[in-house]
Amino acid sequence: MADKLDQMSAEGFDQAVEKAFTDAEKDTYEYEGKTYAAHPAATLFPLLGEDDFDALVSSLRLNGMRTPIVLLGDQIVDGRNRFRAAKKAGVKIIFEQIDPKEDICKFVMDMNIHRRNLTPGRKVALASTLRRMAIRIEQMRREAMREQVRNSREKEAGPGGGPDAPAEGNSAEAGPAAAGQGAEDAAGAGSGTDGAPAADVVAEAAKAAEEKAPHALDNPSSLVSRKKAAEFAGVSPTSLKRFDKVVETAPELQEEIVEGKMSVSDAAVVSEENPELRRQVVEDVRQGRARTGAQAIEQRTGRAPKAHTRPKASGGGRGPQSGGAEGGVAGMPPLPTVDGGADGKAAASSGAAAPADSPAASGGGAPQRAPSPALSSLALSPALLLAGVRKLMPVIDFDPCSSAAAQQRVRAQRYFDREQDGCQKAWDGASYVFPPPKFAGRFASKLMGEMFAGRVPRALFLAPSDLADEDEALLLRSSKLTGIVYQLERTEFEVEDGKPVKAPSRMVLYVFGFERKELYDAFDPWGKVLIPAGR
Repeated sequence: MADKLDQMSAEGFDQAVEKAFTDAEKDTYEYEGKTYAAHPAATLFPLLGEDDFDALVSSLRLNGMRTPIVLLGDQIVDGRNRFRAAKKAGVKIIFEQIDPKEDICKFVMDMNIHRRNLTPGRKVALASTLRRMAIRIEQMRREAMREQVRNSREKEAGPGGGPDAPAEGNSAEAGPAAAGQGAEDAAGAGSGTDGAPAADVVAEAAKAAEEKAPHALDNPSSLVSRKKAAEFAGVSPTSLKRFDKVVETAPELQEEIVEGKMSVSDAAVVSEENPELRRQVVEDVRQGRARTGAQAIEQRTGRAPKAHTRPKASGGGRGPQSGGAEGGVAGMPPLPTVDGGADGKAAASSGAAAPADSPAASGGGAPQRAPSPALSSLALSPALLLAGVRKLMPVIDFDPCSSAAAQQRVRAQRYFDREQDGCQKAWDGASYVFPPPKFAGRFASKLMGEMFAGRVPRALFLAPSDLADEDEALLLRSSKLTGIVYQLERTEFEVEDGKPVKAPSRMVLYVFGFERKELYDAFDPWGKVLIPAGR
C-alpha cells in the first residue's frame, strides 16, 4: 500500500476532496475570543437546513448543550451545527478534545453516515470521498515526516552541506566518522542527528510536524482500504469500486447516484457508453421515460448496453452479501448469511439458458474455476417451489428466460428461450422469472422497467441469495414489492440431463403485486417469508 500511495498525485483526487480542504480554511467559528476552523472531513457533510436548524436552536434553549463539540486542536471534527445553534440560542458551548491517535476520517464517518438519513447513493459517494481524503492526508503526513527528516540531516551536515562538515553539537574531530555516517544516511540505513537511529529521527520528525500542522497529520486512517471504507459506511466494496470507476470515466453521473436517480450499478453500465448517449440517457431517466439507465440505452439504440454484452471478469461483481441494497434498504430486514462456494460466490444454476448474444452462450468471458454441474447445467425450477407458485399464480402468462424442457414444469402461456433473448423484447402479463445467475442483474433491471411501464402487473423473481447488492437494491426498492421468501435450505436442482446438483447458495423469491397473506399460504413449506416494514 505504501508504494501505491506515494505514487498517487494530487490530481488523482476528485474535486470534492480539494474543495473540502479549501472550505475548511474558510469555515471558521468564533467563541470567547478564540477562533475554531472546521476539519476538512467534517465539511463533506452539509449543514442543517433552516427548519432543522431552528428546531436544534429551540432544543438547546430548553435543555442546554449536552453533546460537546469535538475538537482536534482548534479544528471542529464534529458539532458545527451544534456550535452555530448554541451561539444563536445563547447557551454555553462545551468542548472535548479527541484523542490525537483516533482515526479521524473513520470517526467523522461514524458520527455522520449512520445518524443521518442518507440515500444509498449518497452513502457510497461519501465513503469514496472520505477514503480519498484519508489517502490524501496520509500522503501529507508522510511528506511532512520526510521534510523533517531532510531538515534534520541538513542540520547534521552543517553549513558546508557535505558529509565531512561537523554537525551542530559535534566536535570537529568527529569529521571522519561523520563522513562515514553521512554516506550511510544517504543510503537510508544510517543514524540521524546526534547518532540516533534513523527510525528515531523519523519519529521525532513526525511529532514536530504534527505540532506544526495537526489538521494534515491525523493518524494513518483505516479508510485508506476500500474494503474498510465500504464496511464502515455500510455499503459493499463492489459498490464503492464501481462508484470510483464512474467518477473517473463519467463524472457527470455522480450527481445521478447521489440524488438517487440511478443506482451505482446502473450508472456503471451507462458510463461505458459515449458521452452524447450518456447525456440522453440521464435526461430519459430524469423525465421518467425510462426506469433505469440500462433500459434507456435499449430504448434509444435497440441493443443491450455495452456492459451487458462484453465478457466480464471472473465473478462478474457477484460476491457474498454485505448488508444488501448498497448497505440496506429502509424497512427491509437483511437477508440471512448465505452459503457460498469455495470463494463465497454463488454458482447456482439457472432456470433458463443464457441469451444467445451473452458470454455464456458464446463461450466467451474470463477464465473460470473448473466447471461444476451447478455452473454448466440447466437447472429446472424445484417442484416444491412451483407448487407455491401455482397457488399464488394459477396461470403464468409469461416466462422471459426459459426452454422447452423447463416449460414442461412451468407451463407458461408464452415464453422466450435463449435465441429469443427476453431482455430484448417486451414482456406482457403475470410473469415468472428464473434467470441464469450470471444475468440476474440484467433481468432484474428489465423486470423493473416492464413493471414501471405497466406491462407486468405481478411477478415472481427467483435468484441466488448472494445476488449483487445493487441488483438486490433495485428489486427491494420497488413500490410493488409484496415481500421476499428466503429458502430454508439449499435446493437440490434437477437438470435437463437428469443429474441433480446441489445449489451452492440458498435461493430467494422476490414477490411483486400480490397480497401479503397469499405469501404465507403459498410458500411456508418452502421458505421464510419476509415482509418490508409498513407494507
